[in-house]
Formats: sequence, C-alpha cells, structure tokens
Amino acid sequence: MLGAAPATLTNPTEQNFAEIAFHTRQLAVSMLSYPVRAERARALVAIVLDDPQTGQSTYVERLLASVLVDVHLLLGERDAAQSLCNRIDLCSSAVPADALVSVRAAAALAVFDLRFGVAVDPDQVIELICRLEVLAADTGGDQLERARAALLIGRAWALLDKDRSAAMWLESAAVLFERTGQPQWSRLTRQEASTVHQAGVLSGGFNAMGVPSTVGTPFPSGSHLRVERPQVQPTDDWQVGLTPAERRVALLIGGGRSNREAAAELYVSVKTVESHVQSVFRKLGMHRRSELANLVGRTLAA
Repeated sequence: MLGAAPATLTNPTEQNFAEIAFHTRQLAVSMLSYPVRAERARALVAIVLDDPQTGQSTYVERLLASVLVDVHLLLGERDAAQSLCNRIDLCSSAVPADALVSVRAAAALAVFDLRFGVAVDPDQVIELICRLEVLAADTGGDQLERARAALLIGRAWALLDKDRSAAMWLESAAVLFERTGQPQWSRLTRQEASTVHQAGVLSGGFNAMGVPSTVGTPFPSGSHLRVERPQVQPTDDWQVGLTPAERRVALLIGGGRSNREAAAELYVSVKTVESHVQSVFRKLGMHRRSELANLVGRTLAA
C-alpha cells in the first residue's frame, strides 16, 4: 500500500505531483533491496527531486532526499549524503511526519559512521536512535517510512551489541515492509532478524511497534558488527518495566512538561504521548501526575 499524500497538499496540481513523488519513493526503495540497482534508484529519484515542483512541498522534498541519502550511503558516498542531509534541514520540524523522515536520514548517516569506524560519539547515535524509536512507534505515520526507520533502528542496536532490541525492531520492520508492498525488503529483514536471533538471546514475542510479530540504510544481509556496549540501561527499578519511549515520556511528564510540550520535544503527536502516559500510569500503578513527579524527582536528585 502506497503512502497517501499529506492532507496539507490541497492544490490539485500539487496533489498530483505528490502522488508521483510517493510512487517514485516506493519504486526507489524497492530497487534498493537489490544493491546492483542503486544507480537506477539514484537516477529515478534525482529526476523528481530536481523538478521545480518538488520545492513547493518541504515534506515531498525530504521524502525523496532521504531515499537519495540511502543511495549515497549504499554506494559509499558519505560526503554526498552529508551534503544532502544539510540540504533538507534535518531534525528541525515539529510535524511528526516531517520529523520521522528527517531524523531517520540523520540517523542513517550516524549509523553509517558507526559501522565504518568514522569518528562518531556513540551517545549521539543512541540519542538519534531513541528519538527515532518514538517517531517510528507512532502508528499514525507513513507505514513505509516507519518500516525504513524500524530497519535502521534494528541495525543500529545490532551494531551496539543489543541483540534483543535489534531483533524486535527488525521483526517489526519485516511486518511493515510486507504491509507496504515491499516483499523483498520483508524477506531480507526477516533474514537479518534471524541472524540477530542466532547471535543473541531473544525472549517472548514482544513486538517493539505493537504490530503482530511474524517474523534504511541498506547494509549487506547478515552484517553484524560489534562495538563496545554503551551504558544505556535505566538506573532505577521503576524504569525497568517501561519501554524506551515510555521512559522518555515519563521523565518529561514527571519533570513538569504538559502532554503538548512533551510531544513537541519528542517530535510525536499529542495522542502518542497520551497513550504512553496511560501505559506508564498503568504499569506503575499510579493515577496522578504528582505521583510521577515525586518519582522522577527522586531519580533526578539521586
């Protein structure tokens, strides 16, 4: 299923061009599942990206540019990918759909650097991946972009030697790729999930994105690079039972942010924050924000 053009595109000509851009994105992503077709994907995206109409929609421009970032990274053209990331003004949008595309492209570059030994701070990579987790878990987002984000998240956690998180996200990506008419990506992602399963221990059928468990920047299938594991585990017992997204929301809400403020800071919808807050309260057995504030306050003061 192709992603629908954003509702903000009301002009018929602009709407039609957006549909062309979405079809182009779909085909180019499919091509990237076969590395030998990377040059064809580059040519296809470049034609539409260079069209003057593309500049009339920031979202469409970012959508196509983010695919071209993947092409550059697949071909080892890091500087070109960096230049393109700068062009599309990454991480600046407060609109979840825009932010998902932008943050994923920035994270793709950071993960590329991590994988190939380019000087990069692992903590910065983790920060980008954690932000991307929240955006990708928003079920209101474009499903193909969520699939691409989930694949990147899974690969990032595998690089950081966190096999359980990696496998969960890869399984989610496989499901979403299948739903969006990308069977080759779904198959490759399942293979990667299987490789991660074999490399580590995965328990249960928990799915990181809340979709049935059936089991980017494209890396060779089976690639599994080890680096020193960063310390990213929660330091307080109350956080252990929460997902990464729930922990971030809990810390913000417990720190005094409103749902709207937390949503803006995490680049997600208010509805997503509300859902996480309800889940946090249920898991912690709480009913009031003041209780969470006391808990978070003790954590920050420790």
